Amino acid sequence: MDLYWEKHYDDALDVVEDARSDHPHEDGRLTFWQACLLGISGRSSEALDTLTSGIDRGLWWAPDLLADSDLDSVRSLRGWEGVERLCVEATERYMAQHHPRPQVRRSQGELAAGAASE
Repeated sequence: MDLYWEKHYDDALDVVEDARSDHPHEDGRLTFWQACLLGISGRSSEALDTLTSGIDRGLWWAPDLLADSDLDSVRSLRGWEGVERLCVEATERYMAQHHPRPQVRRSQGELAAGAASE
């Protein structure tokens, strides 16, 4: 997105908002981009509200995405920890359902230390 690199954040926000009607299946990505653009443009409270609204709609983002430097100004706000916690929990639930840890057995059904016991 050239507008981002050229630091035309308000114009980039308009593009993201316009894309919502044509790409409703991209709500998670567009919401995250919107929050990042708001955060980097100094509109930290709006960025946090955007992420919170997304969570209210059932969205979540992996913790490594939340580390994006565009959200640096948002991390000090009251409410950030709740967003982060909910996203970590959602990521853990997803990983447990879709990428379960393998069970390692030593012998006769004994689980090895540190192996998943589910």
